[in-house]
Amino acid sequence: MPDRFPHRHGGSVTIRMKNRQEFRSTCTAPRGSGPRGVEWADVERKYHDLAPLAGLTPAQVDASLAFIRHLDEGAPVAQLINLINVKS
Repeated sequence: MPDRFPHRHGGSVTIRMKNRQEFRSTCTAPRGSGPRGVEWADVERKYHDLAPLAGLTPAQVDASLAFIRHLDEGAPVAQLINLINVKS
């Protein structure tokens, strides 16, 4: 299939020193992007960083992440909804 999104949101950085020396680096596929693959460790780290911002308690974060990790085993998604329900 043709690549619908050829730009992968990578980037380039050039650092110019006072002595005119330049250092350049380009990243076309950042860590966690499709071409490089996504590791569970990256997903877990990001989930632990972001889920509490939605109001989840540490226990909810751990329980829901464990559920997500085994989502392909067929447990009802309604259980996940209960795990991530934020009480007001």
